[in-house]
Amino acid sequence: MAGTCRSGFLTGVVAAVAARALPHPGVGATRHVTISIGAASLNPDCPEDAASLLLRADAALYRAKRNGRDRTEVDLRVVNG
Repeated sequence: MAGTCRSGFLTGVVAAVAARALPHPGVGATRHVTISIGAASLNPDCPEDAASLLLRADAALYRAKRNGRDRTEVDLRVVNG
């Protein structure tokens, strides 16, 4: 979610990788390594099991890839365990 501290940090990680302009093997000299990041937030006041948290982060990663790659998606929903 744009504007949050978490996504700002993650967007910085994506930008740092892009700034390195690392060649992507096998796709030619004009293409570079990119990353997509999916993350999920955990609220200690609303217990959630690890499996659920990882599933939400994994879903966020696939949203990032589906929405254009080289980006971040963060799931900030509060889930009751």
